[in-house]
Amino acid sequence: MPKNPVETRPINKDVFMRLINKRGFSIRKLGSNEYGICSEKTLRSALNNGKIRPHYLDAIGELLDVETDYLSGESLDKRIQFTKNINSNYEVLLNNYVAKIDEHPYAMKEIKDFKKNSIYKYLSNIFSIFNISIEQFKQLEISDQYQLQEELLKDLEKTVRKYFSEDVSGDKTFNEMERVFVDFESNKDKLNFDLYLDEVVRNKYIKNLPINLTTEDIEQMTLDELFELEEKEQWINDFLKTIDLIMIDFLRKEYSMDELLKELGLNDQKELAQFVIENPEHPISKQLLELYERLEQHKEENKNQQ
Repeated sequence: MPKNPVETRPINKDVFMRLINKRGFSIRKLGSNEYGICSEKTLRSALNNGKIRPHYLDAIGELLDVETDYLSGESLDKRIQFTKNINSNYEVLLNNYVAKIDEHPYAMKEIKDFKKNSIYKYLSNIFSIFNISIEQFKQLEISDQYQLQEELLKDLEKTVRKYFSEDVSGDKTFNEMERVFVDFESNKDKLNFDLYLDEVVRNKYIKNLPINLTTEDIEQMTLDELFELEEKEQWINDFLKTIDLIMIDFLRKEYSMDELLKELGLNDQKELAQFVIENPEHPISKQLLELYERLEQHKEENKNQQ
């Protein structure tokens, strides 16, 4: 028995058989010694089990010039699987799928694999040609980062359309290129939020420093850290809005606010809220959080009843 499980990926037998037949191949032919991919027995077993080793699928896809996701049936629309279960129009949908084999050449695998990289990987490859590092890009203002990417995409689109009449799948409309711009535009919301964090939130906390933080701390925070700080401060503010109600119940059983602050070594209610969120396992924090959550739940129930 192998020490580690063998890596496999799903394979749709119906799709696979139709596609290899369309390329003039059979299971027996693919499993022959001529191609040295795997035995006929191994391939039949994989299809019957619905799982195939990736390097077998890759070798077959390269041989037949068919992109591996398409060959495996993974890219098959979910509607086809659904209609198969209810025995309706499955053959029609399957035939339409197989008919598009020439739109899915093996070269698309490399393109899809490359697209799994982050945007920084793309940009790094381009910038490296000109001896520019991705770190230099990251040091630009966020708005400049966006502007650079937009200009770069538009220039690339113009050049591609000038020298190519269709993409690798034979699409003369360059639909995939249009999708890139749609995705890029959809990222504007993220950009705006990043700008909000970088300019509005950062400046807000520089002017009104949170407890235990300095101006330098705020200036050096990443956007993720600013987002976490904003969430934390928002929670503290929400907690403070209900602190009087919470303390009525808590102090009735325990001691005065001054005594509580003194015991914890705190100066005011905001420091108390800070203490609670940073020390949720402390016995007093647990009691206060329980009361707070109970109040919030009660408010939500009242809201739903209205």
